[in-house]
Amino acid sequence: MRYGGEGQPPLTDALGESKDLIAGGMVLDVASRERALELAAELSAEPGKGGDPIHEWLEVRPFLGDE
Repeated sequence: MRYGGEGQPPLTDALGESKDLIAGGMVLDVASRERALELAAELSAEPGKGGDPIHEWLEVRPFLGDE
């Protein structure tokens, strides 16, 4: 999932691409899937080197049996 543009929903290819995974991960404790997607979109739009948004692909999935 990545930033879809100002006012647009996040983009996804529907299937996780393990070849795109470099390393790392985060566990976020949120109240709903919608909140998790909102935070993923914000993280994807964070500025990188030079101040431009990185639009990084992020995968969001349930953890510890919660869905």
